Amino acid sequence: MPSKSLNVLLLIVMLAMDGLILFTLSTPWMRLALGLALLVPIVIVSSQLGLAETFARMVAIPRRPRRFPALRAKTVVLLEEIKRLNWLVVDMDRGFRDPEIVTSEIKASERRLESLLGEVQGAAGQSTTNTDGAGDTPD
Repeated sequence: MPSKSLNVLLLIVMLAMDGLILFTLSTPWMRLALGLALLVPIVIVSSQLGLAETFARMVAIPRRPRRFPALRAKTVVLLEEIKRLNWLVVDMDRGFRDPEIVTSEIKASERRLESLLGEVQGAAGQSTTNTDGAGDTPD
């Protein structure tokens, strides 16, 4: 495996050759063919240098941890049930399914939505990052 300085030198030379090819050749198909031929070694050398990981770390924006994960999880389940209810109605309107079966599924889905709303209310305000007690109850 070549040293890091050799990899850097190879990368600079290949990028310079690629630039030279793109600007000096007049036929488009030759520029494309030689440019693509140099792309493979450029990617290999840059991956050995770890450039993609370095750039990913530089660009990555640190995110705060979610403050209310239980509420988010319940809300996601609630939205999925709403989407399911919507598709049940769409299927029934289009005639894809038996209306009696869909009607019973819609009623079951509505009952499930009511219970999910209760679960959402129970999950509201449950913070996992509250360590100082601030924000537990509204004033």
